[in-house]
Amino acid sequence: MEGSFFSLEPAELVLSTVKPAEAGGGIIVRVFNASKTETIQGQLETMLDVKAVVQVTLEEIGTGDDAIQVEQAIGAILLAVPPVKIVTLKLSP
Repeated sequence: MEGSFFSLEPAELVLSTVKPAEAGGGIIVRVFNASKTETIQGQLETMLDVKAVVQVTLEEIGTGDDAIQVEQAIGAILLAVPPVKIVTLKLSP
């Protein structure tokens, strides 16, 4: 991950957006699952000091989904992305 703010695995997942949040601070990250048939378990690593991760809609409104895990010890966010779907996350310092 040297020289990059984010690293995403596996290759079936695409980091499609990284941008400032529209309100309330933080960073919006969008991850797309290119697989047509499988939910993909992924790991998003970041050099940023992330204290909270919330799944939000494309309009950046919280979904109430608690399925996102943050493994702070390794600087990674674990997520499951359904087939041909985009998952939008709000990362807060």
